[in-house]
Amino acid sequence: MPTAGAPTATAPTASVPTVACTAEALPRVSWPLRGQVSRDFAVIAYLDQDPSDGVRDFMGHAGVDAVTYDGHDGIDIDIGGFRRMDSGVPVFAGLDGEVIRAEDGAPDRNTAATPAEIKARANDVIVRHASGVTVAYWHLRRGSVAVQVGDHVVAGQPLGQVGSSGQASGPHLHISAYACDGGPALDMMALGMFVDAPPYEPPHGLLRFDVLGPDGQPTEPVAQGSAAGQTVTFDLQLSAIRLGEEVSLTAISPLGAEERVATSNAGPIRMMAGFWWQLSFTFTLPGPWTLVLRVGDEPIDQRPWMVTAP
Repeated sequence: MPTAGAPTATAPTASVPTVACTAEALPRVSWPLRGQVSRDFAVIAYLDQDPSDGVRDFMGHAGVDAVTYDGHDGIDIDIGGFRRMDSGVPVFAGLDGEVIRAEDGAPDRNTAATPAEIKARANDVIVRHASGVTVAYWHLRRGSVAVQVGDHVVAGQPLGQVGSSGQASGPHLHISAYACDGGPALDMMALGMFVDAPPYEPPHGLLRFDVLGPDGQPTEPVAQGSAAGQTVTFDLQLSAIRLGEEVSLTAISPLGAEERVATSNAGPIRMMAGFWWQLSFTFTLPGPWTLVLRVGDEPIDQRPWMVTAP
């Protein structure tokens, strides 16, 4: 997902001594989101290590194999869509430090069609560690920022919620770190700064299972049934789907028969941090159905679906 421009590192004040940003001086940072990787969140882009027009992530994968995009200066963590954003997904401080910037009030849902003057803004919190290293949390939800400049925060303290302020095609958290002497963003993964980072190749997972209403928008709450003969449109977002893997949704009827709703093959890159899938199906027989989502032969989600008589 595109992100707004990187925050400018702020020079340390007299109360925070300048130190050499050696590996020994770098702070250890806790992961800013809670939950299960591939279900509650998924990394969709790491820092781009290639200074040219090419791309390379911290694992050395380049080109279409890289989990990043050109010029990306941090880590993007997806939460699976606007419905989850609206429910409130907390962002936690990854380290102790002083808040040196806290911006709120910029609107959310700033997709590619948003005017340029709005795209340039993003709600954020920047925390400076005692070593002088700063960590920035971007695209926070409007009205959610819970700290202000000058506050001392501790690791694990809520800073705000995941949003889509600034230039963002969907709700996600962008986290970046900067050395005490300024300069380019630090590659937090390559430097081993995280205490509890998720694996580079996480298990398959389902980030979003939405049912679209007649207006094309997700129902709230999520629909769990329909009438016989009604066509239902599902909007899914899976994570960690690799090139060539088969994704399928099967509906098991009240009689125990399996009806294949749809099948799709992932592509065209080696590792898809996000796989978006929209499909429709008409349930014919009244009674309790079961929906089973699989990647290959592996079931990754199963849920009931009640069909009533028309």
